[in-house]
Amino acid sequence: ARVVDGDRSIRIRLGPSGPDYCIVQTPSGVCCLDPVTGAVRWQRRDIPPDSGLYANEETGLFGDAERLVLVEGDQRTCRILDTRTGEELRTATVPTGDVRRSRLAFGSRLLVIAADDEQSRFRLWDAATDEVIADIPAHHPPRSQRVDRNHAALVDGHGDVIVLDTRSGQSVLRGPIPPEMLTSLTGFKVWHDTQRWFVQTTHAGLHSGTSRTEPVASDVRLPNTPMNGLLSVYDRTRGSLLWNRPIDGRTMLQEPRRALPFLVALSRNREEHSTASAGMNLEVFDVETGLLLAQEKDLPRTEIVHSSFEPLAGEYTLHGEAMHFRIRFDLPGERALITAENMAEFADR
Repeated sequence: ARVVDGDRSIRIRLGPSGPDYCIVQTPSGVCCLDPVTGAVRWQRRDIPPDSGLYANEETGLFGDAERLVLVEGDQRTCRILDTRTGEELRTATVPTGDVRRSRLAFGSRLLVIAADDEQSRFRLWDAATDEVIADIPAHHPPRSQRVDRNHAALVDGHGDVIVLDTRSGQSVLRGPIPPEMLTSLTGFKVWHDTQRWFVQTTHAGLHSGTSRTEPVASDVRLPNTPMNGLLSVYDRTRGSLLWNRPIDGRTMLQEPRRALPFLVALSRNREEHSTASAGMNLEVFDVETGLLLAQEKDLPRTEIVHSSFEPLAGEYTLHGEAMHFRIRFDLPGERALITAENMAEFADR
C-alpha cells in the first residue's frame, strides 16, 4: 500500500492486526495504530529499512496481541517486541538453515524448514519462549501449506499428510499416502469444514489430461479448490478415512464454517476447437460416501458470489449475479435435486 505525504508517495507494509492493534511498517520505522481511531500508540524509528516486511512481505514481521517478531535482513536474527508498548524484550535466532526456504507464521509462532545431516525437518518455533514445540522429519522435497489461522499441513518423512495444530504443536490428522503413489506426488492441498478434513494429492501421470471438464475458479468468489487429483475425506473428530476417489477437472467449493451433507463441484466442458462459452456443470457428492447424488450439465454460466444454507428446509443455494442454483436434499432415496432460477423467479419465491 502507499500513502501520500505532501508531494511524496510512501510505501507502507501492513503487519499483524487485531481488535485493538494494527502494526504498520514504513521506510522510517514500525508503529502501532489504534484500528478504530487511527491514533499512533507507539512508534520505533530504530528499524533498518531492509528488515521486517521490506525484507520478506510474508514473515518479516509477525506476531499477536502480546508479542511482535521483527526479522532482520539476514532472515535469521529477530527482535522480540511487546505489542502493547513497542518495548524490545530480547533478540533471538530463527532455528533454520537455508533462509531461502518457505516459512509460515501463525501468531508469534513460525513454521520453518531446517536441515540436519540426513534430512530436512519442519520445526514450529515459538518466538515468545524461544522454544521449538514441534520437530517433524520432512519428505523430500519439503511441502507445507497454511490451512487456516491455527493449522498447517505438511508431508512428513513417512509420506503422511500431517495437519498440525500450531497452538499445541500436536498433529490432529495423519493421512497416509500409499507408497506406490508417493514417488509421483507433485503437490497437495488441505481444507476443512466443521466436521471433516479434505485432502487432495496430485500425482504425475494420474488421470493427467483425461478429464473432459475443467475447473471454473474464475466464476466463483466463494472459497474453492481446483481438483485434479485424489481426494481423501477424513472425520475431523476421529481422524478416520471416510472415502477417497480421483476427481479431475472440477472446482470444489469450501464451506469452512458449515458441515454440509454433500460436496459441491463446478466445472465446464473442455471446448478445444470452439470459441463459444461453455455452460457450467454442477455435481453434488455425498460427503460421507463420495457417491454422486445429483448432476446437471450445461447450466447458464454466472459468477457465484455467495451461498446460503437452510438445513430445516433441506435447501442449499448458490447465489449468482444472474442466476441462482438451488440444491434440495434429504429427499426420498437419499437423492438431491438441482434447479436453476433466474433473478426474477428467485425473487417471486
